[in-house]
Amino acid sequence: MTVVGNSVFATTISVRTGETQPVDWRRMPEDALDYAEAALPAEVEERCRQTATAFGLHFAALDLIETPGGNFVFLEINPNGQWAWLEMRTGQPIRAALARLLRSGVQCRS
Repeated sequence: MTVVGNSVFATTISVRTGETQPVDWRRMPEDALDYAEAALPAEVEERCRQTATAFGLHFAALDLIETPGGNFVFLEINPNGQWAWLEMRTGQPIRAALARLLRSGVQCRS
């Protein structure tokens, strides 16, 4: 999940069918993973925005896991998280949202 201002970009990273489900997808070969834009429940999106705001962040990368039961578990928030690779794989306009945010002249907390 990437939060840029009020915009939220969610990406699902899943292991392709037939592959062994890993504990950590980052240990999988790149060709064993699928990336897709995701639609999250409005409540989850809003909580991610609120979490970023609570830390005074206008940009944040949040890691979440969706359980088999459809619940979302928060893992971490990163104020300097990587996002370009997700945009390249999904086509989500994260870069455009960042450009709009920077052009807006938003002031960061010190």
